[in-house]
Amino acid sequence: MFAPASQSSSLPVTNATFNTSTWELPKPAEVSQPSLTKPLGQTILQVIAWGMRRVINVATLMLIIIGLGTVWNATIGDGSLPQLTALTHLSPKQAQLAQHSTTANLPITTIRSSYWEALSSSRSLLLSLSPQLAQWLLNLHLRQHIKIQDPDDIHQTYHVSSETPLLAAYRFNEDTLYLGEAFWKLSDGQKVTVIAHEYRHSRQNFGKRLSVQLAQWMGLGQLQAISPLEDEARDYERQAANALGINPL
Repeated sequence: MFAPASQSSSLPVTNATFNTSTWELPKPAEVSQPSLTKPLGQTILQVIAWGMRRVINVATLMLIIIGLGTVWNATIGDGSLPQLTALTHLSPKQAQLAQHSTTANLPITTIRSSYWEALSSSRSLLLSLSPQLAQWLLNLHLRQHIKIQDPDDIHQTYHVSSETPLLAAYRFNEDTLYLGEAFWKLSDGQKVTVIAHEYRHSRQNFGKRLSVQLAQWMGLGQLQAISPLEDEARDYERQAANALGINPL
């Protein structure tokens, strides 16, 4: 039972005093913070080690791809190439055309508008040399995959020196044959050998082209001008020249 507030309590009252000046709250323990900085030398070494690991990983991947490309080339290859017929039966007119050019004096604007007609003499020689090569050229023409380029354009496209007369180039990813202005200055027989050269490029398999390109990027291969891809194309070009009885370029 609670006593009313007006009634006095019988509990004794003690007069106590507290000296608050002697009270002290405990100080929190000091916690040492870890250092967020590292010596500069250690940081540089770590960055160098990380970069070397990345380089090794990329180089290893490229070597694996080169190896796969080599296996692809060895197992699939380029297939059988058309045999080139030695043109010992050329008529005197054909033999003369093989040694001379029917387009050397044509302006490039005329050639650009009627290049197929300008190639008529070379196409006749090409058909006698190999019907398969003549059909390949015809297929490119029907699909409008033969392009005539000015010297400046073709040199910029293929990143070669403007001092080098680029006769022709085949771009595998486009299945397109590009013919430069210098191509039309050749004799009709020489035009045929250049077409044979580019046809050989068109038959080179993906694995071979990929492995050679990666090897060149890594500094393991030869220059583009003397790469294995060019060696094969030049060899086929020489075979065409021998079959036509003319000197190779």
